[in-house]
Amino acid sequence: MRTVAISILLAAGAALACPAYAQDIAITPPAAADPVLGQGYSPPSDNPPSFWNDSAAHYNAIRYDVGIEALQSKNYAVAEAVFSKALRRNKDSADANFYMGVTRMDQGQWQDARQHLEIAAQKKPNHPDPKSRLGVTYTKLGDADRANALRADLVKMNDDCRDKCRLSPYIKGGIQMIDEALAETSAPSTSPLG
Repeated sequence: MRTVAISILLAAGAALACPAYAQDIAITPPAAADPVLGQGYSPPSDNPPSFWNDSAAHYNAIRYDVGIEALQSKNYAVAEAVFSKALRRNKDSADANFYMGVTRMDQGQWQDARQHLEIAAQKKPNHPDPKSRLGVTYTKLGDADRANALRADLVKMNDDCRDKCRLSPYIKGGIQMIDEALAETSAPSTSPLG
C-alpha cells in the first residue's frame, strides 16, 4: 500500500513538474470552491457523479484534477468515472491510461493495471512514471524479468540525467518503487504455510 501512495504522489508531482508528460491535459489544483461541485464536494463512493455525462457544458472538459484528488482519497468510483470518460474520448491517451493504471494498482487489479500502464509506457517512453508503475505491476504479476528490464531503463535514465534534470527525483523514486516491490516478492514468507 505504501508503494501505491508513493505512486500517486509521484504521478501527480511528475505531471506538474514535466509539461511534456502532461501535454494533453492541464493539471491544476482544484479551486477552493468549485462553482458546480461546491466546497468540499464528496460524492458517495458507490455512485459516480452524474456531472460526468457529456451534456453538462461546464464539465465537457475532463477534470483530471478531480480524478487525481479522488484517487488520493481512495474514492475509486469518482477516479474511475474521470479516467473512464477520458478513455472513452481517447482510448490511446497516455495520461488517461496512466491514471487508470494507477487506480487499478491501488485496487490490486494487476492485470487491468498492466494493460493501461503498457499503453502509457509505450506512448511516453521517456517518462519514468509509467515505467516505474509498470515495473511494480509486473512484479506483482510474478514477472521479475520484465520488472528488472524496466528498472534497467530507469537506471539508464538516471545515469543520463546525472541529477541535473527535473525528473531526477521521479526516476530515483521509480527505481526505489521497483526495488521495494521486488524485495517484497522475494522475501521469505512469515506464514506458517511457507
